[in-house]
Amino acid sequence: MRQPTILWCHPRSCSTAFERTFLNRPDYECFHEPYTDAYYFGPERVHPRYRDASKCPQVERSTVTYAMATQRILYGRQKTDKKLFVKDMPYLLGTCKEEFERRVGRENLQKMQHTFLIRDPAKAIKSLYRITQGNNAEKGDDEGFLFEDFDPNEVGIKELATFMRYVKEDLGQPIVVVDADALIKDAEGQLRLYCKGIGEQFDERMVSWEAKKVDHFQTWNGWHHTAEQSTGFSSNIQHKDTPERTYPDIVYQTIDDCQVAYRYMRSFLP
Repeated sequence: MRQPTILWCHPRSCSTAFERTFLNRPDYECFHEPYTDAYYFGPERVHPRYRDASKCPQVERSTVTYAMATQRILYGRQKTDKKLFVKDMPYLLGTCKEEFERRVGRENLQKMQHTFLIRDPAKAIKSLYRITQGNNAEKGDDEGFLFEDFDPNEVGIKELATFMRYVKEDLGQPIVVVDADALIKDAEGQLRLYCKGIGEQFDERMVSWEAKKVDHFQTWNGWHHTAEQSTGFSSNIQHKDTPERTYPDIVYQTIDDCQVAYRYMRSFLP
């Protein structure tokens, strides 16, 4: 059985649209962010955002642990004749090698094929800030289950770079990385490179899809409206030009703090 292919990313990086490319392939099954339940809702939850169960019923019903999420990735695909594509974010695993290995296990991580999607921190972080301010910021874009405040610990760019370094230096895997802006400009070219990097045949169905609600995005209803309504990368309105506005200092400081990590990840672009 082929190793599961993991697309590691950070919030607001066009990753859900990328996931739709593999949802459109009949030879793949897709898992959507399996570690989020463990990080936010499960008995081992790390982040305090949903500590108040009255505001988030998922806290009461979630029993997902990191071990359970990992076992699902490795052994839980429903259709064994299909290959597996997983989209998730390293900040959910931790901030360093020790936390990655404690929560997932080095041996388990070696059983996965790791790939990466990155985006300009200024674009990703401003987009994340806007969505945390509620629907007044981006009416018609994302509505529903949104964060109520901006937390730099959920930006995920530095953790993505740390995990990339871990994959290269500790796991010894080659780095396969895609830049979101390049993907918007040349979806087919970038997807062909990605498929080559993972040892897969490109499929023409990856470049366009039907605009529709996707059932397995609904746990995080409100974050994925844009990707659901898109029909391809060029129509992904998350990346439309928006008028420049002034952001709080914490946003600009967080962007600056992520530049070194972003430059490191860009150094692996083909």
